[in-house]
Amino acid sequence: MLFTNITSAKTLNKAFEGSIESADNLKVASGYFGYPLIQALKPKLLNVARRGECKILIGMVFHSGLADKQLIELENLDKDLKKINNDSGVFISRQEYHGKVYHIAEKGDETLYIGSSNFSTHGFISRLECTVKVDDEAIKKESTAYLNYLFSKPTTSKLSDVCLQRKNRKVISRPLNGLDSYKVAANTVPNKARIVGFVDIELNVDKQPASSLNLFFDKGRKDGRGKYAPRPWFEIELSVSMKDIKKPFYPPTIPNPKQAGGKSRIGYFNAYFQKGQNNYKIKMVVSADNGKNIASHKDSGGRSTFGEYIKGQLEAANVLRIGERITSDTLANYGRSTIKLSKIDDDNYFIEF
Repeated sequence: MLFTNITSAKTLNKAFEGSIESADNLKVASGYFGYPLIQALKPKLLNVARRGECKILIGMVFHSGLADKQLIELENLDKDLKKINNDSGVFISRQEYHGKVYHIAEKGDETLYIGSSNFSTHGFISRLECTVKVDDEAIKKESTAYLNYLFSKPTTSKLSDVCLQRKNRKVISRPLNGLDSYKVAANTVPNKARIVGFVDIELNVDKQPASSLNLFFDKGRKDGRGKYAPRPWFEIELSVSMKDIKKPFYPPTIPNPKQAGGKSRIGYFNAYFQKGQNNYKIKMVVSADNGKNIASHKDSGGRSTFGEYIKGQLEAANVLRIGERITSDTLANYGRSTIKLSKIDDDNYFIEF
């Protein structure tokens, strides 16, 4: 049967509620959720946990964050499920997962729904959707294996092990030692007549959806409390192709003495650039295999300082908002897809973006 929400007979809500009425195992994997639906279904979800396991995976909130009410409702559900059965609970995928799969088991019989319906009132009742009840046994088996994979992935964490951000942050906090700390007087900036050559570093953002300029969308790392949190919004580290590394005016590096015998290289240079009417100077580091990574050095506030400049330029041009991934469309709307490094000497470069 196809559930579209066109009529009351075509909503997923009634079918799902009936399916879990006496279920002894439930696995939900949904990109998003809505707390009103969780409130309405909570008694039945807890009953499933009393008979077996009730596990809910949310796949698209680690980086986008949650509203306060959403987070409270999710935390309460997780706590109450775990009180009944410690194997039950709410899980968060730190790698973006956008699918919607509902697997319900009762004494060996399986019911499976797959489609576009998020675990929310909109998805189950009001928004036009396209979700199907699957009867094919081969697809049921494959879907069960996929759900087991999702819940066992290293990038899947218990809700209690994740620090979720507040949703729709309109103002992003700048690093304490951010870009404004590195303003310099115009008379201290080298004369551009000294430039000896340049290298245009191609920004392959579509091939780097969770790295380089999009490091924010990486799987995150543990904070001081031992909880996984997204990387800071401004944190970036250019991941440069071998084609650009081999260009003659790429910043020089030497073999990394800390990793003797490997491909790792290290180098440093001062970067000068303008933002508006202001001039800046920050220390940069070139690192990793073949010197492929370029970032602002810890002595200049760490990787977020350079990111504050690059993302700040995109934000000022109204082509990027907080929490959005940088894509080739973003760069096309901005008007350039490269970062230009103009060499003055081995220790000093101008940067243009």
